[in-house]
Amino acid sequence: MTEGALALLVIPAFFLVFPLMWAGVILLLSGLSGWQGLAQRYRSPTGAPAQCQSFVSGGLGLVSYRNTLELSASPEHLYLGVFALFRVGHPWLAIPWSDVADAGQGQLLWVRLRRLELGPPGGPTVRLKLPEDAWQRCLKMKG
Repeated sequence: MTEGALALLVIPAFFLVFPLMWAGVILLLSGLSGWQGLAQRYRSPTGAPAQCQSFVSGGLGLVSYRNTLELSASPEHLYLGVFALFRVGHPWLAIPWSDVADAGQGQLLWVRLRRLELGPPGGPTVRLKLPEDAWQRCLKMKG
């Protein structure tokens, strides 16, 4: 096989394999973080709210979402999403405030964090860690 023929095979194969591999990794992360479990209970029927904070860093379960989270709030719900390139397996979540428990503050190097437990009271929860300033903006959006 000549180099030209090999290039004709490799380039289309890359454009087929890379997106499949990307989607597989993102799906795996959604399972490891607990997002899939939360989506079974809290999937947002309307998708993204009109006003949201984008490119927020945070942690959900075992996974760190660096500059990929999108956050919003209403008087009824905390909304949680991810940037479009990472959306596979990560539908928008609309979590009622009654299922958001404040687990206190923390610190990671120079960043003040807010720890939250997401889930029904008395049931299984998933830990969400957000920068304190992003959390305070959510509370303002809540009203």
